[in-house]
Amino acid sequence: LSSPLWGLALRVPAWKRETAYSLVGVWPSLTLRRPAMGPGSLSHDPQVEAAYAADRLVHFQSSLKLYVDARRQMAQLPQRLPQLCIPTLVLAAGDDRIASAQATQSWYPLIGAERKQLIMYPGYSHEILHEVGKDAVFKDLFEWLKDFREPVMAR
Repeated sequence: LSSPLWGLALRVPAWKRETAYSLVGVWPSLTLRRPAMGPGSLSHDPQVEAAYAADRLVHFQSSLKLYVDARRQMAQLPQRLPQLCIPTLVLAAGDDRIASAQATQSWYPLIGAERKQLIMYPGYSHEILHEVGKDAVFKDLFEWLKDFREPVMAR
């Protein structure tokens, strides 16, 4: 898992939260502007930031349904994470302005897998696989996979 969204790093104003929960049942597709992310929010690599800014599919709207469903799923983490019983590697950005690094650290111990590992990357932004220091992330990922000997099969 790469910088999992187990909590929001950004603060959602109360009026937006209330609007979302009040109207999602009647107008789930209503979109509200999400906060603009400053430089370095995704990556410290200027090319990654430029590609994001130039991507015509990137928009700054979020539907009420997306927000409410995401919050509901995050609320289910205490029940769901203990059910995650396959080997799990969590790679998380330490300076994530999107997914809360604190939430990742708090929820990680609940993962039910015997084999699990959390690696935090201090100073990294959300897109750790596209960061300036991505070589360290890939090195950790490959090391973890190299030591993995059990086949992954449905039981």
